[in-house]
Amino acid sequence: MLLRPSIACAQLPPTCCSSAITGRFSVQHVWRRHDWGGVNLHGSLLPRHRGAAPVQWTLLRGDPVAGVSVIHMTPRLDAGPILATASTPVQPDETAAELEPRLAQLGADITLPAIELLADWDGRLPIGTPQDSLLVSRAPRFEKRHGQLDFRLPARYLSRLVQAVQPWPGAYAELRLAPHKQLRVIVRRSRWSEHALEGAPGTVRLLTGEQLPWGADERWKSALAVATGRGSFYILEVQPAGKRTMTAAEFARGHALDEAHFLLPEPPVVPLVDDDEG
Repeated sequence: MLLRPSIACAQLPPTCCSSAITGRFSVQHVWRRHDWGGVNLHGSLLPRHRGAAPVQWTLLRGDPVAGVSVIHMTPRLDAGPILATASTPVQPDETAAELEPRLAQLGADITLPAIELLADWDGRLPIGTPQDSLLVSRAPRFEKRHGQLDFRLPARYLSRLVQAVQPWPGAYAELRLAPHKQLRVIVRRSRWSEHALEGAPGTVRLLTGEQLPWGADERWKSALAVATGRGSFYILEVQPAGKRTMTAAEFARGHALDEAHFLLPEPPVVPLVDDDEG
């Protein structure tokens, strides 16, 4: 990865510069020094998810397909014509930390062919496919606070948030285990269902085997089921503060859940997207 792309581009031979970093830098400087300008590898199927965190927002919005785009650089960030794309289905429970390496390989496969398109370009006629401005969505960088789980929100949104914020900032919540015992946990992997769990939002219990909506799963045989504002949220892997990541069953063996419930943050968390928004 180019940590200082404008300087790195300036040091390349004066033909073309390629970059796979998000953020603002001097594209005018690139144009002046390189005959073909520059190309940028972006981690989404543009014009969807323009910005610094495209992979994370792909997951947060529940896109069934993720992808990468190689674009010709323009003064407007991520707005240049598209030279090449590649896509892949998003896998169930897949996190941003798992999806990013797969997209990086897709990007490596299409960057050179995209640069080769510029070899025959006369520098004047339009090149590539223009982006439709009506289809643009934004993908700003997350902040630490965006990882906080509020179980008054719908379970589907919470599960997508868990996928999106791995490995940083992580999805976290405060678990009250007893009247005077509280523990912060990071949810590393989760699922959700439309089935409503009995109890107020934040109510938690351990479910196993056929109690789970997906039945007998070879990998996920248990889950911490949490009541939410709509549907049920299932914690598959959790990391207590200062401890290793563990399965729901491992966590339950070390913590009494009879009186446990998740605390609801005040003020309530405002979701980054509407649950029905795609």
